[in-house]
Amino acid sequence: MKSKKGDIPVTVLVIGILGICGLAILSFYLDDINVQNSISSVEVVEQAAVAIEKISFYGSEKVGLSEEEIDEIMQIVSDVQGRHILFEQGQISVRYNLP
Repeated sequence: MKSKKGDIPVTVLVIGILGICGLAILSFYLDDINVQNSISSVEVVEQAAVAIEKISFYGSEKVGLSEEEIDEIMQIVSDVQGRHILFEQGQISVRYNLP
């Protein structure tokens, strides 16, 4: 163990490998946060799609509810811009304009 010629390259190699592993872990952590945000946005869009299907079902000939009854059941907002339904979850919101 008297040879010290290999100590510096081995030390640089170990520090480099630790740095690369640290960057990989950081990358995985940041991507996990982004994926969770995108999954919640898909969830809000799916809720809006289900609500739209419910509205068309309630207005169909089988059920035959009036537009006012549908607005009350589905919490549809009517304002100067028209009728719309709004879904919010965290920072994500989906506004669907109804005909």
